[in-house]
Amino acid sequence: TLSLLEHINFNVPNHDYILNFYLNILGCGLDPRVAVNLMDDDTDLPKFGREGLIWVSCGPNQVHFPRDVKAQALTAGHIGLRYRSLDGLTKRLIRASSSSTNEKCFESFEIVEADSDETIIKIKDLYGSVFHCREGTVMSTKYKQSFVKLSDEDKFGDVALRYGVKDDESTDCRGIDYVEFDCPMATAEKIAQFYESIFDATTFVVRDDNKKAAYIALGDIDVT
Repeated sequence: TLSLLEHINFNVPNHDYILNFYLNILGCGLDPRVAVNLMDDDTDLPKFGREGLIWVSCGPNQVHFPRDVKAQALTAGHIGLRYRSLDGLTKRLIRASSSSTNEKCFESFEIVEADSDETIIKIKDLYGSVFHCREGTVMSTKYKQSFVKLSDEDKFGDVALRYGVKDDESTDCRGIDYVEFDCPMATAEKIAQFYESIFDATTFVVRDDNKKAAYIALGDIDVT
């Protein structure tokens, strides 16, 4: 049985947009293990992993960014993110959009009022990945990723001051709710069968408007 979507991986040519977008806009945290990779070369701390590797944390999940020549993006689908409140995210997006520096780290965003009285903030980053951000309670408390805090200045210096979270706070983004892939028609049953037979995952297929979607469950299942 699959218990956790531990991380998503996107190769990126550099971190010029990634750090600002995921940490300062989406409200994720910087994994302490890779903080040394952003420090000056004269630090006594050894670098972690491959050159340029960055991990960001949100609740029990992470997004990993190895450096590569060609960028990867989720363009056929989207990533669902969970927040306790969308107020902070909304303010950060509006502030970044109105900035006169012309260095916006995302392509666009829109606030959508769904039919179920649910607010969704849809964001497209500069590489083409799309995020749907919603409010909701934290689903999983069994797993929690670590992140750099402001009090880590003694260890990580300016990196902690720039990207550290306040000591008494958590990351604004509370986790990855789901990852949705747009798949060819008439493949839902086969996709569910694959995950169930290979990974022993809990799966089910739902019909909506004469279309079928395969759901692959991880951890605790909220059937509502």
